[in-house]
Amino acid sequence: MESSSVILPPGEEAQLIIPVIQEDSEGLPQNDTIAILPGEVDTSGVPNLSDSQTDVVTAGAVTEGELSQEQVELGSEHSDTGWETDLEIEEEKEEFDVSGKKVYLKACETMGIIPASYFIRNIQEPQVTMHHHGIGSKGTKAIAVALVSNTTITGLNLADNGIGAEGAIAIADMLKDNCYITKLDISDNGIGVAGAYAMAEMLKYNTTISECYLRGNHFDDKAAEIIADIIKGNLHLTCLDLSYNELGDAAGVVIGPAIADNEALRTLDLSWNHIRKKGAVAVANSLKANQMLKDFNISNNGFSNDGVVALAKALEVNSSLVELDISNNRFFSDGVNGLAKALQQNDTLKILKLGKNPIQALGVKVIVTALKSVSNTALEELDFKDITINPEVEKLIAEVKEVHPKIKITHGGLGGYVKPKPKPEPIHRLIKHLDEHNIKLMDVFKKFDDENSGFVTEPNFREAVKFMGLKLVESELQKLMKMCQAESDPAAGLHYGNLLELPSTDAQTTET
Repeated sequence: MESSSVILPPGEEAQLIIPVIQEDSEGLPQNDTIAILPGEVDTSGVPNLSDSQTDVVTAGAVTEGELSQEQVELGSEHSDTGWETDLEIEEEKEEFDVSGKKVYLKACETMGIIPASYFIRNIQEPQVTMHHHGIGSKGTKAIAVALVSNTTITGLNLADNGIGAEGAIAIADMLKDNCYITKLDISDNGIGVAGAYAMAEMLKYNTTISECYLRGNHFDDKAAEIIADIIKGNLHLTCLDLSYNELGDAAGVVIGPAIADNEALRTLDLSWNHIRKKGAVAVANSLKANQMLKDFNISNNGFSNDGVVALAKALEVNSSLVELDISNNRFFSDGVNGLAKALQQNDTLKILKLGKNPIQALGVKVIVTALKSVSNTALEELDFKDITINPEVEKLIAEVKEVHPKIKITHGGLGGYVKPKPKPEPIHRLIKHLDEHNIKLMDVFKKFDDENSGFVTEPNFREAVKFMGLKLVESELQKLMKMCQAESDPAAGLHYGNLLELPSTDAQTTET
């Protein structure tokens, strides 16, 4: 049997596949091929077969006719386009949902709740503000599931939604994976101690949350250790709001040292809690060590004199605080004197709020006088809201502004307690009224004295006063009638002539 060959055009980038039949190890025929690469083709296009290849092709019992019917494969598998076969069908890949919208809708369907249209509309916005939407714990869980993979939202506000501890736990679990949200507000949700614990655990892992608002969540002294962990251990949190909770003295004792050790917080709000006594002193003393905090709000806590005195001593050495709010903390003279001394030494504090404290005009005078005595101060705003002053203090404030023109000092205005003028006696009002209207007292009463006896009955007395046009209250009428009673014979009636015993000049003098 003659061997067959295929002529390739010179320079063609191809390979020649020659089908052959060979015997296997048991002597049975076996289909096989020989591949001829482009380098094995001479300049005339004839393959340069080796002796072994020639023997195989010759012994393969493949005729020329059979070879011409075989497929000669040109080497296009090495080209850029590749083979086009009906076996190579690319499957369309579903685009990954980075917003989490599909996940949210599926979660709502699974939980049997209605999706929040606002959340769907804003799921790709950087800020999502959903306070007062009433989403509850289930709605919060659905949102949390969606936000695990969301990459656009950086600020999430779910305040006042009744999410409870369950919702807080769901949000905390989500934030262990989500690394895009930097601002979280779940205030006024009553998440309690369990929710506080979930937040604390989350903040151990999350390194992107920088602002966390947890006000109004029923945190009490039982949550003190948890709150202390949040403050002390986190190095990324710069703003923490714990206002409107129920943190008391015990909490203050624990939280104070945590504030002292913190090196990240710039803003801390502990207002509207119940931190007093030892707790107040511990919190105040933290400012001696903490040199990072800029804005500290401890208003409405009842620090009293002990807490404010400790605070004043801390201000003498603190070099970071810029704004301090100690409004409505029930401190008096000792606290005032301590603050006055601190303001003479502190050179960083710019805003000090002291409003609604019972320091009165004298306390304002002490603090303002201290400012007047220093040549340089960083203070720009001094707030004495709802504390009234007198003209002397008002003048002193004007003098301080001449020395430090950049300072803005606000107060409750001029006032204070002013002793009211005594109300004129009814007899003086009567005589003044008669003089002003040129009325003769005796002429009026004689109209009601039918017997011309100088006496009238009580009903007639009332009618006579009414006739004069003088408006008196019942107590004043009783005083006038008592003056007219006859001591010797009370039953005789009212002797109206007694009203003439006080001259009009006396009435005018008393009135003035």
